[in-house]
Amino acid sequence: MSYWRIAARLYIAVIAAFIAMYVPQAILPELALRFGVGEARAGLSITSLIVSLALASLFIGPISDRLGRKPVILTATFLAGLPPLLILFVNEWWQLLSIRALQGVMIPGIFSVAIAYIVEEFPEEKKRLVIGGYIAATVAGGLLSRVLTGVLSYYFSWRIAFVFSGFVLLLSACALIALPKSKAFKAPQSLQASFIGMFAHLKNPKLLTGFLTGFALFFSFIAIFSYLPFYLSAPPFSFSELAIGFVYIVYAAGIISSPLAGYFAKRFGLVPIILLGLAILIIANIMSSVPHTIFLIVSLSILTFGNFIAQSGATSFVATEANDFKAGATALYLFCYYIGGGLGAYIPGLFWDSYGWNAVLTCTLSVLFVAGVGMCILFFQGRK
Repeated sequence: MSYWRIAARLYIAVIAAFIAMYVPQAILPELALRFGVGEARAGLSITSLIVSLALASLFIGPISDRLGRKPVILTATFLAGLPPLLILFVNEWWQLLSIRALQGVMIPGIFSVAIAYIVEEFPEEKKRLVIGGYIAATVAGGLLSRVLTGVLSYYFSWRIAFVFSGFVLLLSACALIALPKSKAFKAPQSLQASFIGMFAHLKNPKLLTGFLTGFALFFSFIAIFSYLPFYLSAPPFSFSELAIGFVYIVYAAGIISSPLAGYFAKRFGLVPIILLGLAILIIANIMSSVPHTIFLIVSLSILTFGNFIAQSGATSFVATEANDFKAGATALYLFCYYIGGGLGAYIPGLFWDSYGWNAVLTCTLSVLFVAGVGMCILFFQGRK
């Protein structure tokens, strides 16, 4: 099987996982109305999955380092497809949150293991391009999730949107059956050795900066796109649920920027690429403060473009900076990344009633600035 056919099977699973992750985001106002919860509590439908995903990442990495890549990613993909089917029977808010949290436990078995598989099994000259494709797959999944959720919820039901995401995961598990077994994988002597190796990465200042960058990127991205439906459904926009879903087409900008980041990283290095993405993000966040439809959509497109440049660079940076226990390093990155996203979906909501969209932008710009400072330090240290 060719390398790109192998990559395609991994990309299918990643797309399916991202479709499942972000089902609630485009319909948060409807969920808030249906279950009688406020903006911050509605955001918990995203936070519950992301936080459980982050915590599970700490265990999935070492388990995969011990048991192998294919068994973990195949099992995780299949099991992640089951909880959404239970949404048909949900009547209480806590039930929905519990199902989302259960699904979150399975999903890191797809993300962190896919990256480790790529780093180990693909030739050196292809790794960054394939990781760029991996990031593009996350973008495609996020785009399809928001748009399809809006369409399915508008024409059928919000429950159907969740169930659909479960079936997509089950189908992608079938595609992974033909994934070749790892050839370069070497299991450590024990599971304990895997955990020790993973936490040893916390002594590496460069990796810590990469983890901080991941936290900031997902905090800002989730904050913007989680509270966007509330912003667009109110004056002066007053968008319908269907129209809000189609606004997420701006995600297509990330499909372009992710492979470009991989290409330019080969020429200029990963840290400069990450800094470029962070700079674009900060500018786009400021631009989005203008309450005009066309200007907002343009700024969101630029924001998405910059986010996935930085994310592609940060993911590659962590994967290549770790000399061993690579799944463990990726697991720590994902832990920080998704904890950032979980907080990004919740914290701005605490200030939404008083400050609205400006609360979101203040939070996002703050964390992006801190990450930018960290990467600048690495950049100037590298030039000495």
